[in-house]
Amino acid sequence: MKQFFRGAVRITESDGFFTPHRFTEAQEAHYASISEGALIRARCSSSVSLAFTTSAGVISFDYRADAFSRAFVGFDVYENGILTRHFDEPDRSEAGHIVYECRSEGKHEIEIYLSCLNEISVGNADFGSDAQPLPAYRPKLLFIGDSITQGMTAKCPSLVYPTLYARNCGAELLNHGVGGAKFDKTHLDDMPDFAPDHIFVAYGINDLNQCGDNAVLLENAAQYLERLRQLYPQVGRTVITPIWNAKLAGEPEFAGRFAHYSAELARIAGSFGCQAVDGLKLVPNDPRHLFDGTHPNEQGFGFYALGLLDGKNRV
Repeated sequence: MKQFFRGAVRITESDGFFTPHRFTEAQEAHYASISEGALIRARCSSSVSLAFTTSAGVISFDYRADAFSRAFVGFDVYENGILTRHFDEPDRSEAGHIVYECRSEGKHEIEIYLSCLNEISVGNADFGSDAQPLPAYRPKLLFIGDSITQGMTAKCPSLVYPTLYARNCGAELLNHGVGGAKFDKTHLDDMPDFAPDHIFVAYGINDLNQCGDNAVLLENAAQYLERLRQLYPQVGRTVITPIWNAKLAGEPEFAGRFAHYSAELARIAGSFGCQAVDGLKLVPNDPRHLFDGTHPNEQGFGFYALGLLDGKNRV
């Protein structure tokens, strides 16, 4: 069963159920030291999938859900690269049974994305007698960020921007988005042995919302990017400045701090050898594309991924 998981650095097993983890044990302990909420979000199965080939006409599995960062529980199924089914489970569903009827005859590829808003464990899986894991994708991408990178608040877990971007590139993905996170170099301690080919960093809106001193925020960002350069000196790194937020339309003081912070963050990113992407150009500056004024909805995430794929949005 373990060989079918993607997007996890380790898999634990209990009572026949397998739980994928995006972070090392030490990293989970780090987020636990910050708050219970941070640990809950770090445990969520963002961008984690089950990927395999099979000739089965029907596949099934049981799930258990825990660590609810939001009430939504859902699964997306791709068959031969096409999103063919979304399973929308009851809010805060702690357990359930998923059955998917395949559309193709003969051998076909299946990828099942687990909910990005809670921790999902999988057991009693029947993927067919000839099920084999799909080979690993290349390149390997590491996305680091806050709740937007984690996937708040998408009901369809495969439609968050890191997953959409990676699928478009045919890349393997590790999603290190954690709701509420800010630029903090200690997040980079005990990094897993993932060896990414490129790293994307998307922090900033929590920093701006929780502190009024841009100088302090930018120093935190500089310390973080220096540590990232030390860990991955030969790896390409991209920093994404914050995307549009509804507060920009009604709070002039915040809008001024936002503009200054974003411009300086892009400058600092360049000084540490990172590419910079202008977040304001990624998601339409319109609340219709946001779930709650801050987090994109599925449509907003689609724009985010398309904008990130467009090299014209580099600063």
